[in-house]
Amino acid sequence: MSTMTVHFTHPFEITGSVVLRAIAPPHYPCSPADIGASMEFLPHFGWANALPDAKTTVDLKVNGTEVKFKDGIGYQDLSWSDTSLEDVFEHYIWIHGRLGPYSIVVWFITGSDGTQKTSGYVSKDGELLSTPCSGVTVETEAAAPNSTIGPIQSFSVEIPFENQVIVANLTVNNVLINESNLVHGTGIIRGGVKDGRMDYSGSAAFEHLTSV
Repeated sequence: MSTMTVHFTHPFEITGSVVLRAIAPPHYPCSPADIGASMEFLPHFGWANALPDAKTTVDLKVNGTEVKFKDGIGYQDLSWSDTSLEDVFEHYIWIHGRLGPYSIVVWFITGSDGTQKTSGYVSKDGELLSTPCSGVTVETEAAAPNSTIGPIQSFSVEIPFENQVIVANLTVNNVLINESNLVHGTGIIRGGVKDGRMDYSGSAAFEHLTSV
């Protein structure tokens, strides 16, 4: 899929469209999106990432206010389960970011039986470099008790690719959802190739959810 358009119409208070144009190839949890490749991430839980990174054009009207911009950062994936999420995992961390020429995606999931599973993705200038399910690490730094941003201050990520490693740090600067067991927001991501160029920076989104 190269382009995805989302239309908003009445009776919603948001009308208009969002157009995502892919700049990174799709993938499954541990592989490229090849025919016959497994989409199972955990037992009873599947995932496919059709648009790991996309140039995005927004043309919306929200409660009468126009919201328009071009060349934003977009993303689309799909997950599904044949049981309740509480029976699938204890918690997960999801991160998507654009780091200079690199597009990265990270999942870190702890299953309901305590098993930990990771999925990483690295592409550069539209070329897929790696979709590892091993060697991917995510560390979370909690925010100070009096923080106005939310419960999480930053994430540190490592993703192996082609005998190299992407190292990145996401600093949270905007929390959009902080309710019950879900935290979702955006931030600035910085880093690069370990023992190589490390001064890339860009934008990222994250989600942290616990099922209990």
